[in-house]
Amino acid sequence: MGSNVFETAQFEAFSDGARALIYTRR
Repeated sequence: MGSNVFETAQFEAFSDGARALIYTRR
């Protein structure tokens, strides 16, 4: 279960990073 939680947190961080990158490029 811990792995699942970690994956979720990693996915959220990745999504946030990608969003910030898109806003920066824009």
